[in-house]
Amino acid sequence: MLSGHLKTSDETYNRVFDLGEHSLLWGVAAANYTLEFDVKIAPGGAGWRAGSAMQPLGPHIVLTSEYPEQDTFTKHESRSLTSEYVDLHYWMEPENQYFTINATIKEGVWYRVSTSTEDTGHKVALNGVEVAFVPLLPPAAPRNLGTPSRYEGTWGFGGMQDHITYYKDVTVTAENGSIIYSNSFMSEDTLAEYQVAPLDHSVCLDDARRDRLIWTGDFYHTVRVVSTSSARFDCLLGTFEYALSYQLDEGPYAGFTPISANLGARPKYKEANIANYAGLVDCQDLFLA
Repeated sequence: MLSGHLKTSDETYNRVFDLGEHSLLWGVAAANYTLEFDVKIAPGGAGWRAGSAMQPLGPHIVLTSEYPEQDTFTKHESRSLTSEYVDLHYWMEPENQYFTINATIKEGVWYRVSTSTEDTGHKVALNGVEVAFVPLLPPAAPRNLGTPSRYEGTWGFGGMQDHITYYKDVTVTAENGSIIYSNSFMSEDTLAEYQVAPLDHSVCLDDARRDRLIWTGDFYHTVRVVSTSSARFDCLLGTFEYALSYQLDEGPYAGFTPISANLGARPKYKEANIANYAGLVDCQDLFLA
């Protein structure tokens, strides 16, 4: 695959390369980009991520509004920006970083937010004015799956559980100035793209520990337990249908189903996370055992 941009010291080579094809990398492999979006806080605040390739999946940045003093939470100060790194797999949680915003953050008002990934951290701006600089974590050791890059990875949106937030007009701009992603967030298709669409199958979840996962590797246990207890065969068949709809069509993992099919997504986005197919190869046999 050709890289999306190449610049050398020889202008002849630069002009020749510009005549050829270029690839547009989906967000999973994007790096050194600027994420911009409009946000309106109803109550509480707004949250988002950028550069989420490396565990613990990039910083979770939370912007809180100027809510009344009686509604102030212990963990989050009014009119502030918080950066927190939380790895839900291993519970690695460096100390949160708090930044006081020298601006009025009103609820019910639209703001333009941008987050730029730079050499040493993420620059956060509000309506074009820089309000915080979030340092990067130290370099991580290479992992079996994915990249240890602190500059690479996709983006996401979501605040704390008691926040209600509106997002729209999202754009992602590469370091060379080209727009690699744009979404108005006005289409219902966006729900599936960000894996929050309504579930359209009856499925068996992987108990309370991972209640957002369909863990195919343990499904041969589940089939026997459900058959002798609730007899909810609709859930068993629905799980089969849902997982098999995510089978890969080509490549080294052709025919594989995901270890944990993403709830709220749709099969059209099945190639967004190839690591979901490759982690535990024995799960492919156990699922169909």
